[in-house]
Amino acid sequence: MIVGLVPTRASYIGATAAFPLDLYFDLKHSLAFTSGWMPFLGIVVGSLAVRAGLLALTLWLAEDRRGSLLAVWKQCARLTAIGLVILFPVASLFLVGTAIRYAPFLWVAAPFGFAAAIWLVRRAVRIEVGESKPAAIGVPEAATFLSYACLVMAAGATLSALGDTNRLLAGLLVACLGPMHAVFLVGWREHVRKGTFPSGGGVPVAVTVVLVLGLAAATVYDRYIRSAPPIARADASGTLALLGGADSTSETGSLSEFDPRSVGYRMARTVNLSYSGKGRSYTVRDTREDLDQIAATISDELGSLAEPVRLLGHSQAALILDRLVKMNLALPQGAAVFAAPPRRPPDLSIPPPNNVGTGKVAGDVARALSVLLDVVGAGFDVDADASPTNLEPVSVSRTRLPRLSIWPLADAVWLDRDWRRPGEVNVVSVTDHVGVTNNARAIAAVRSFFNGEPVVGDEASWRGALVAIIRYAFEPWRPV
Repeated sequence: MIVGLVPTRASYIGATAAFPLDLYFDLKHSLAFTSGWMPFLGIVVGSLAVRAGLLALTLWLAEDRRGSLLAVWKQCARLTAIGLVILFPVASLFLVGTAIRYAPFLWVAAPFGFAAAIWLVRRAVRIEVGESKPAAIGVPEAATFLSYACLVMAAGATLSALGDTNRLLAGLLVACLGPMHAVFLVGWREHVRKGTFPSGGGVPVAVTVVLVLGLAAATVYDRYIRSAPPIARADASGTLALLGGADSTSETGSLSEFDPRSVGYRMARTVNLSYSGKGRSYTVRDTREDLDQIAATISDELGSLAEPVRLLGHSQAALILDRLVKMNLALPQGAAVFAAPPRRPPDLSIPPPNNVGTGKVAGDVARALSVLLDVVGAGFDVDADASPTNLEPVSVSRTRLPRLSIWPLADAVWLDRDWRRPGEVNVVSVTDHVGVTNNARAIAAVRSFFNGEPVVGDEASWRGALVAIIRYAFEPWRPV
């Protein structure tokens, strides 16, 4: 890290963490960055030996009357092997969710990973090291372990804040955290020996529960409960062009049931743009094609509409707009996008099938998961041209195109850098990727924006702060 071989990011903060977070760190990075299954298995076996050795040595040195270190290592190695098996699906979900930018994978993986980590660390601190017989009690408690995880998250945020300009401090921070992790582990071990429970942890638990339940309630309300308010005046001039996101079709998608009157346009002045050309229906496969070609198709459609044209899109529509600007193609007179992804793709590479290269294991895991999800009709194509890992970053400078971006708070779990574009107005909605299209605040912001009224962004609001908090809370558990 000091010499620049490892980036100063929160995702690398777990290098010196206590068991089993250290094991998870090795697993998630070997999944993401190895070039084949043999190197991956080699790293996993090496991790098993080294991490089991560190755990055994930490517990053995903390014991007054020590037994055989080799016997302790064997117990730790057995538990470490179990940990690798249990944590593999958790690391896989974090990896694939980050690669395809699909937040539900991360939201599902987080509680399972937390439960698995508690189960593993409770058994680790009860390993018989010497003559004493540890009590069979549940230490650490969930609240205590969550407090420890929050410290890891805070350290990760500090590491990211130091950045590449303070590599020496960043490296020293990671190195100095090693003893802190050991203190936690030894402290839990001591509580187990004495049959006592550590105190504290109420605040992190309360904050986490309120945040997660509040976001879940808002999402359910926007998705399934909220009905549209009475339609106000729908007398906007020109044309409203609707553009669905990835995996939408002519009949389905997050904007398929959107009422244009809620943003001021009559039905007669609304046009659904097609990924396959004007007046033609399109399928899911059409949305996964090369985005440069899609941008040219959309530009032709925009050029044939009565001005002024306002574009309202979802998700991938923002990436298409970026390419319209870059390629100097026909633009709308204004654009708003729900759940707009950042202009830069994730820092993960997935080679084509049967090719060897960095990310080979990640690609195989993603394809296997897609096959499983195809059974319930929820598959994805990680090898498609428009898949996030196959995209090139697009540099978007300030343009005369007025743009509004509505960011759903739930998507912050995979965010690895600033999502904002130069010159955009950025609004945060407390909801998820799909519910944002029915969120009252989001729709009100779009209507005001299309009316030419000022819309206040959330860069300095409590909603913007929540985006940063969730991003840094999840970053240590993602591969990038």
